[in-house]
Amino acid sequence: MIPSGVPIVPVPPAQRMGAEFASTNARPISARRAGSMVVPVFLISLALPLVIDVAGLRLSPCRVILICMFLPCVAALVSGRLGRASAADISVVFTASWCALSFVVVHGLDGVEAAGMVLIETLTPYLLARQFIRSPRQFHAMVRVLVGAVLCMLPFAIIEALTAHNLWLGAFDLIAVTYPDVAKPPRLGLDRVQGPFEHPILFGVVCGAALALGVYALKPVGRWFRAGLVFVTASLSLSSGPLAAIGAQAGLMAWDRFFRGWRLRWYAMAFLLVIGYVSVDLISTRSPPEVFISLAAFDPATAYNRLLIWEWGWANIAANPWFGLGYEDWERLWFMTDSIDMFWIQRAMSHGVPAGLGFLLTLVFVIAAIARRKALSTYANACRTGLIICLIGFFIAGMTVHFWNATFVLLMFLLGSGAWILEDRLTGERFAGRPQPPRPASRSGLLTTRARSPGAMEP
Repeated sequence: MIPSGVPIVPVPPAQRMGAEFASTNARPISARRAGSMVVPVFLISLALPLVIDVAGLRLSPCRVILICMFLPCVAALVSGRLGRASAADISVVFTASWCALSFVVVHGLDGVEAAGMVLIETLTPYLLARQFIRSPRQFHAMVRVLVGAVLCMLPFAIIEALTAHNLWLGAFDLIAVTYPDVAKPPRLGLDRVQGPFEHPILFGVVCGAALALGVYALKPVGRWFRAGLVFVTASLSLSSGPLAAIGAQAGLMAWDRFFRGWRLRWYAMAFLLVIGYVSVDLISTRSPPEVFISLAAFDPATAYNRLLIWEWGWANIAANPWFGLGYEDWERLWFMTDSIDMFWIQRAMSHGVPAGLGFLLTLVFVIAAIARRKALSTYANACRTGLIICLIGFFIAGMTVHFWNATFVLLMFLLGSGAWILEDRLTGERFAGRPQPPRPASRSGLLTTRARSPGAMEP
């Protein structure tokens, strides 16, 4: 279905650059309808705080969808319907398999259930995006749903911040078992918003993921107003990790906006980051990650605790380098809690160094592949910029936050959502603020289109 108010003007398939658009539209109607329904239902399920107990297995609406889609998604990958396997595809398959294997090695038969769930939650959302987001149109529809869901949470978030009453969980608690409203001390005179997730940190990370995507992938009318609303929604979590992530996204978007006429602006940004990293490493008595962790915290106690997690996390990784600890307890100081507020450390601790490296390499492979892509359409270039900034935000948040359940699933889904950019050859499918009629381009009668760019910047 064509998004309402966002015209798409096709170029006839006779044009060389429009050939891929023609092949996209040639897909069976049933396949297009399936894609248009599966992705929105999946994204909405992330915000449904329902707990379903089936024979001791703790399920949620999101997990039910992932279980049902696991075999079809794997079949699509194996059969070649998703195209040639990329480095990111191989990395995801390896990482998911290693995580599952680690549970079986560490826990034996008792770890089979956990192994199956980690395999499904790691692999299925990635392949789901690979299968059902195959064009700019489908990517645009996905971002609309994600941004729309975040904006729908804003009124509930404001009420929760002001009154400490979680209307979202309260409403679902009337019909089924839901997540508990966790106890958390107020910050800045406001309650930390948990929303439909297990913790305020997860609320902030999920909402913050829509910031850069909404700016770059949706139509330019009102884009900064939408971005402001998303920023406010995510900020109401009052958690340092999500705030650091959305702050980094805002900084990268400002850099892109200010230097949009400079083609080497991202190389300059990378150079400045390397210089900053080396300078901190030379000047400070602590490592650059430790400096960042200490700065990205609301109070010294939180910063100190995360520095201890960093120190003891690496000690546990060194003691269990191959298959990790599984879900066994980890060694730490007596006054530390069992919470591991670092995603990149936690995965290596639970599943071993190969799994930790696998997640990092998947992120690097996705960003590097779409960043190197040349000859993109204007809209695809905009989507690429928004997705890379979004994933960088996830990386930064993961330094001080652990992702689990819906948040982890969303990360894996977004990692797979940009694969179509590697195949983009379109100049004919463009998203504009209003329709623009086609006009003759040559005596042969071929038509071209002109459409306002949605804010894309040249790479």
